[in-house]
Amino acid sequence: MNRLDTVTNAAIRRGDMSASPSLLYDPDNGTNTGTGRTPFSNQQIPAVRLHPIVLKIPKLLPQPTVPTALVGNLFSQTDAKSNCNSSTKGAQRGRS
Repeated sequence: MNRLDTVTNAAIRRGDMSASPSLLYDPDNGTNTGTGRTPFSNQQIPAVRLHPIVLKIPKLLPQPTVPTALVGNLFSQTDAKSNCNSSTKGAQRGRS
């Protein structure tokens, strides 16, 4: 079975969201209604603003197999097989 998933690429892991078509706003600016918001400069979160715990999470994820893609960048292939012997005369087998 083949799967195509999405994981963060190297740029996003270091706070660089410049490839995103959406503006990335600084949560420390503006009001709770969204007025007065300012976007991060160059769509990049400054390194000093990245919490140490947040920096550890991507290390638990696999690296993308298609590093230039923002989505659908992790190809994985699995092969599974199961056998079930319900009795001496009955057996079921499956594979995907």
